[in-house]
Amino acid sequence: GMWGEAVRLPSNVNQEGTTSTQPSIGYDENTEKELLFFVSNRASEAGGKNGDLDIYCSLIESNGQIGTPVKLNINTEEDDVTPFFDTKSQTLYFSSMGLQNMGGFDIYSTKKNEYGWETANHLGMPINSSYDDLYYSLNSEQRVSYLSSNREGAICDEENGLCTGCN
Repeated sequence: GMWGEAVRLPSNVNQEGTTSTQPSIGYDENTEKELLFFVSNRASEAGGKNGDLDIYCSLIESNGQIGTPVKLNINTEEDDVTPFFDTKSQTLYFSSMGLQNMGGFDIYSTKKNEYGWETANHLGMPINSSYDDLYYSLNSEQRVSYLSSNREGAICDEENGLCTGCN
């Protein structure tokens, strides 16, 4: 009873023939609007080709309309995924294989300013490892962070190479 009816996002987000996934909502203090972050393999005029995973952002208008997605300037030639926007600090956390990393996907942060996104910062150890580190998020007090990783100690389905839980 807590959830309303599912609503399909418009075709500018769910572009035919592409994948749009990993949505995350944040609030931009500069525009005073909510933001929809998502990952897509769409080709774009900003570069990229179908198959690359890139992070996009759309403004959500007060009437609920979702604006035209913009490919963020933090994207690399490799996959960039799992966006999480911390509204308190106006910081976007994401994982990338295309920036300096310790192996696999590593987690980065970038602050939003009035002109766009600052240079991405690698979060270092112990957050990042030589394995895939993804889906970073913070609790509302910014005291506890969470991430998903297939590093040693994770509970994995070795037969299929799948991680079913992590420490």
